[in-house]
Amino acid sequence: MVVLASLLESCNSNMERHASVAKIDKSSTTDSLGRALEYEKYLNFVSAIENSSTFNYFTVATVKDLTSGATKEICVKGNFLSGAVHQELNIDYDHEGMKEVVEYMKAKGTDTSSFVKKRP
Repeated sequence: MVVLASLLESCNSNMERHASVAKIDKSSTTDSLGRALEYEKYLNFVSAIENSSTFNYFTVATVKDLTSGATKEICVKGNFLSGAVHQELNIDYDHEGMKEVVEYMKAKGTDTSSFVKKRP
């Protein structure tokens, strides 16, 4: 639990650092900085979901509480996110299924995903 808390804290501080960099110049470069940050987020997302080693990459995911409608960004392990997609779409964990999930997630990008299946 302590490790997860420190990882979340680290991720939040990185997000705050990126946010402070984006606020430095509010001229016309603001749009390009925003696009650059979104692209960097996407690259980190892809690295996290394509990773199959024992070292876990974290990515930022937007989660939505389906009962209240509230959304927030959290740090999550890439394999946790891909596992949720496997379960939600009933895709096997074999080589072809893993490839299918990665392609699905890359196509969807960092957009908000809604998972509605109840877990046992």
